[in-house]
Amino acid sequence: DDATDLLHNLPEEKQEELLRRMEPDEAADLRRLLTYDEESAGGMMTTEPVILGPEASIAEALAVVRRAEISPALASTVYVCRAPHETPTGKYLGIVHIQRLLREPPHGAIGSILDKEIEPLGPEAPLGQVTRILATYNLVGVPVVDDDGRLLGAVTVDDVLDHILPDDWREERRGRLPGDRYVRVLRGAERDFQETQAGRLRGGEGVVGAGDLRVFHEEVFDQIGLDVGVV
Repeated sequence: DDATDLLHNLPEEKQEELLRRMEPDEAADLRRLLTYDEESAGGMMTTEPVILGPEASIAEALAVVRRAEISPALASTVYVCRAPHETPTGKYLGIVHIQRLLREPPHGAIGSILDKEIEPLGPEAPLGQVTRILATYNLVGVPVVDDDGRLLGAVTVDDVLDHILPDDWREERRGRLPGDRYVRVLRGAERDFQETQAGRLRGGEGVVGAGDLRVFHEEVFDQIGLDVGVV
């Protein structure tokens, strides 16, 4: 979460000052995120993934993920939970991938097509474990739950990239940047992946398959030298 990353870099007094100026609900979410290590699942996750109840129809789920304000990474996965549907939710039940939504009749309930095989992470899971799960199962996002099985949020590939790229990768200056290799990988692999996913979703013509995700993970995780097998 970008706001959490910003606050982590400020002195505690400044953090408190900014939190007091926020809406109570927003401040409460950020206070919770600040309790986690920056490079843990809890510290990296977004608290606003796409969340629906099991009774929601496939048509409803597709309508939600088509919203322009939802990033391609978040639109790829619907997290299914018991009420309430704001984090922390009721009991986490499973996920539904957009590929499956596009293959099923629109009147069906998403609770009938849950993927329960992906083991959710705890908020203390380290960066290495998160990247390994994403790469091993060709995922764009992974759920994060508490000890009571309530969904706290989700870590996406975008969140991971924010933490494995060097701080200066966005800087533009003459000559070769220290993070130049990271920039090329990010701009090439992530742009191609997200354009493919967004285009297929808008056109309703197909899905982003495992092959597309594998290319993305290989280019981003492997080419920049991240060992996803090490926690």
